[in-house]
Amino acid sequence: MQDDQEKEVYRESYTPGVGVFGIKLPEKAKLQSDRAYHWTVIARIPNKPATTIDGWVQRIAPPPKLQDQLKQAKTPADRAAVYSAEEIWHEALESLCSVTDVKTGAVTDHCGALMGVLLKGGILFPTDE
Repeated sequence: MQDDQEKEVYRESYTPGVGVFGIKLPEKAKLQSDRAYHWTVIARIPNKPATTIDGWVQRIAPPPKLQDQLKQAKTPADRAAVYSAEEIWHEALESLCSVTDVKTGAVTDHCGALMGVLLKGGILFPTDE
């Protein structure tokens, strides 16, 4: 991850399992509010060419109204709805995808549905095309 001046602010290697996974930044990766950051993930699968995806993220200072709404949210789905209404997509996904089925360990259908909408609309990974 680099800041808007191309200075590296975080770098790490991960070995995730199969499927969708999230990367939570540690406290040492201090992102400043109202500043854009460019992230890149390079997937290396044995015997396949590497795949690179990237995007931009911006940390915001949550306004008091948003903080109040989040305090009133009782479930992860409620929090996701609050974040979605404000177009804070990463946190909306994190809220929905944190809920797993106790029996199977799979994320809820709502997580996949929201991710599909955001991908199809070019919100998570916008293209210039």
